[in-house]
Amino acid sequence: MPRATQLSLPTVDEQAAYLVAHGITDRRGHEHDRHHRDVDPKVLYAVLGLKRRDNESDGALATVRVVSCNKGHANGPTAPKAVAWPLADAVDYVHRLRDAAKAVLNKVNVEPYAAYDKLVERIVTNVRNRVSYERLADHGPKLGPITAKCPLVATYFTRLAVPESAKAWGLR
Repeated sequence: MPRATQLSLPTVDEQAAYLVAHGITDRRGHEHDRHHRDVDPKVLYAVLGLKRRDNESDGALATVRVVSCNKGHANGPTAPKAVAWPLADAVDYVHRLRDAAKAVLNKVNVEPYAAYDKLVERIVTNVRNRVSYERLADHGPKLGPITAKCPLVATYFTRLAVPESAKAWGLR
């Protein structure tokens, strides 16, 4: 008689690694944001389908129940097929799925947040050093008081005069 295989549940780290490998779409070059990434909901649902139920000590796997809708209806999707769940159980299930998704997505976002934190740290350090040099350092230009003509930090971009035609549109 064959021996039963013990299933081990994936850790949150393993779930996040799987999601990054198979369910994250990097949108570099996209017009909105160089750091924007999309999560494929099907892969996220599959990852969450392996979450352990809180009240199960035997290691049984929770399943994500998919409710199908008729997407071909002329007036849009029809109502989902009825699922016989007491409201309290359904709400608890949704809360557990939300918490599981939050835990996995927090792990997925650790690396981008660390890169963001490094960038912010560099920006703050550069601004602090520049202000210190321009305003306080003995060997600096000692620009004096902060005014509209002499702001705390010099702009990095050329400021252009706003044409009259743009003012008609409410642009400054």
